[in-house]
Amino acid sequence: CHCHAFPNLEQYSQQLPPKIRNFVQSKAPVVQEKAQSILNALPVKAPKIPIQPKHLADIRKNGPGLLHKGLEYFSSFSMAGPILVKGTLGHLMESMQRNNIEKSVVIAAPPVASNEWLLERAAQYPNQIVPVAHTPTLRAEAGEKEWTEAFEALAQQGAKGFKIHPNVSPYPSHHLAYETLFETAQRYGLFVIIHTGCFTIPSYTNQRPSEPAMFAEYFERYRDVRVCLAHMNRDHPERAWDIMNRYAN
Repeated sequence: CHCHAFPNLEQYSQQLPPKIRNFVQSKAPVVQEKAQSILNALPVKAPKIPIQPKHLADIRKNGPGLLHKGLEYFSSFSMAGPILVKGTLGHLMESMQRNNIEKSVVIAAPPVASNEWLLERAAQYPNQIVPVAHTPTLRAEAGEKEWTEAFEALAQQGAKGFKIHPNVSPYPSHHLAYETLFETAQRYGLFVIIHTGCFTIPSYTNQRPSEPAMFAEYFERYRDVRVCLAHMNRDHPERAWDIMNRYAN
């Protein structure tokens, strides 16, 4: 599975100044318990709707664009509660055990789930969690040396792959960040996951579709680096298929 996990309140508070951190950590168990009880009181099953995935695809393709984008935008807010309470690595391990899943590819999601947090925590589950580091954010004038050092540090801390997310990254596809990302991936034998497709999510800094072809120059030059086109370029999988047919990696 490709998934995400997040710190619990106590872990997240470790990033705060000492006085605030101590206060939050003292209250964390009570807050977590109350949040869990509220979540348990909510309906656990959504009503069954007699609709097939192909019909949902038809709605996205032929229905009013603002309608499905608006629904996706606002429905994503409903995920906040469950993520804060049950989005931890511990809960993920329980879910994997219930569903007979042996390994999960867990991707960092800064600023909430930082690369450093994920790599430190994933080390506790070396045979079950495959940690993927998100493209870091460096100062605008950072050169090749800084970028290389940043990616190498993540690799040395245990990252098994790197994630490119054009909807939250401030860098264009031809940026030095991705050049050094692929260079480091090739040198360390790591894989790359690229977010593709069109999603309408509040936390995205831009809502433009992420097309696989944006990064074709790297697929061409780094043919030994394995690449996953996440979400199969939602709405237009034929474009992902075309890229896949052109590049065996």
